[in-house]
Amino acid sequence: GMFTEGAVAITDSRIVGNQTVVKDGAGGGAAFEGSTDPVVTMVRTLVSGNRASRGGGIFSSDVLTIANSTISGNTAESFGAGLALKFGEVFCNARIRPCVLN
Repeated sequence: GMFTEGAVAITDSRIVGNQTVVKDGAGGGAAFEGSTDPVVTMVRTLVSGNRASRGGGIFSSDVLTIANSTISGNTAESFGAGLALKFGEVFCNARIRPCVLN
């Protein structure tokens, strides 16, 4: 999987078959955790077959834009099998454009 603490753009990619290896780990496929308003953009990307305690496919505390992507077939032991969005105690905003979420 991937982890970033800054702004990132992911385009025409596959994030497939990853898992966290620590108890209560977040973001099996990808974890985006920024500290100063970072923006994550994901376009035409497949996120599938990933596993974590929280956010099996994606865990994000950043501003997240997802467009023309598929998030499917991910698992989570606690919550957010496909996508978990959280910042502190307040859930953050996500802009999700034509996508498939299963």
